[in-house]
Amino acid sequence: MFVSHNRCFRLLLIVLTALGYDCAAQQQIVTADGIFAHGNAVILFTKVSALDCMEPQADAAQIFVSTDQGKTWTKRGPAIDGSEFQYVLGTGGKLWVVGIHIAEGPAIDPFILAPVGAAYAWRLRRIYSDPSWLQGVAFRGKSTLIAWVSHVSLEAEDWTTGPTYAYESVNGGVSWKRTHRVKSVPKREPSLRFFQKISKQSGDWMTVDLDEGGFVVKHRDGPKAPWKTVSEFHTPDCPP
Repeated sequence: MFVSHNRCFRLLLIVLTALGYDCAAQQQIVTADGIFAHGNAVILFTKVSALDCMEPQADAAQIFVSTDQGKTWTKRGPAIDGSEFQYVLGTGGKLWVVGIHIAEGPAIDPFILAPVGAAYAWRLRRIYSDPSWLQGVAFRGKSTLIAWVSHVSLEAEDWTTGPTYAYESVNGGVSWKRTHRVKSVPKREPSLRFFQKISKQSGDWMTVDLDEGGFVVKHRDGPKAPWKTVSEFHTPDCPP
């Protein structure tokens, strides 16, 4: 369980230090890429890296879930090294999440987190395995997933974007088949339910980056109500 209130975090550090526990080795840097309100839960899309005061550490895309109005947060799903989440869609009690691997050069390996079993559990499925840009994702009907993927040429100095193709999956993202080339990705179509881009505000929830590092989660009781901070994620300090 991740308790994000700063006072609780500092108290935990004091207690662990008194017990001789190496807190600095266990601390993490968490940055927010977006937030999504889904039923009675709130979802944070983040990048997480270990605190290392000697050299930068690689980020991993990680989901945090709160079911108590942002008081506490729990890591859910896999930590995906060198990646970021881009799109999300809530369908009933299920949440679908799509992202890309970005650690080296252009984007590569667009993937989908397909919900399995209990709420907020996922299995990672790969959409495409070569250099590419992910242009959009949608459901057609109840079971057909569509991903629009632009191929990228690594031979060009600016990693030129090549043709865009539609890829489809009829088994929940387990396997994908390229169906046809498209001139442009549709923005609206009655037969499609589009995944939305992950952003830093979702309804009455939002994240705000702090100048000194870290971020806060804010909530309001309605469109005209004031925003109130409910959670704080501070960047740990390195020892002097």
